[in-house]
Amino acid sequence: MTTCSERWPAETAERYLQGRLEEAEASAYEEHFFACEDCFATLRDLRALREALARSRRDVEAAPWLGRRLAWASVAAAVLVLGSSGAFWLLRRTPSVPSAAPPAPVAVASPVIPDATQLAELARVDPPRYEPLRLRGHEDAAAVRFRKAMEPYARGTWAAALPLLTEASRLDPKDARSAFYEGACALLVGRAEQGIDSFRRVVALGETPYLEEARFYLAKAYLGAGDLQAARGELNEVVRLEGDRRDEARRLLERLDAIGAPAR
Repeated sequence: MTTCSERWPAETAERYLQGRLEEAEASAYEEHFFACEDCFATLRDLRALREALARSRRDVEAAPWLGRRLAWASVAAAVLVLGSSGAFWLLRRTPSVPSAAPPAPVAVASPVIPDATQLAELARVDPPRYEPLRLRGHEDAAAVRFRKAMEPYARGTWAAALPLLTEASRLDPKDARSAFYEGACALLVGRAEQGIDSFRRVVALGETPYLEEARFYLAKAYLGAGDLQAARGELNEVVRLEGDRRDEARRLLERLDAIGAPAR
């Protein structure tokens, strides 16, 4: 039977935290440490120590000349702790004879914050599907704008669709459909704040066919904007709705836990 240390060598956790694993390998590693309590704790501890070292280095750069000697002593201590933790990690992953005295735990003073690469991966969105309705009859100005907007949307030209959807939503503020696809296009062209505003308007309309999807994409928009607590709140609402996005929302919450994102 393959052990953790054979499947995931000692440097895997460090490469994962540095974003140096290929996408497939990173996904497989995530699936493993979600299920392995030992590896999960190792990854959490290693990330915390890397953050502690980074903070110490920033303190050195910011310290005045007379205070740098003390600051460098802080960095040296962080390096020593990091090296000790690395050795402890290897020992924990390898069967050994129990020692008389276990190593002292490492205290971490501040919460761990996910890096930009990890958040960008979590915030990535796919365009929502759109199937045009075949309806006959009179179209008002908002409906005409929406129909014209969805022509470039169907071709994947989000930037061309966005202003038309914004206009359609302005003409009919109670149309959840226009506001929802406006928010989707905003996210797809990198306008997280506009996406947040659009999806909030959809949620404010209450029970519409777009409510669950709007909350899910709103969580993605909050991730893109770096508001992790708001993202967690929306994901929990998606889980509570028990719709098609429930399992995906749960997985996102688990991944936020895995990378140390603060909870409410």
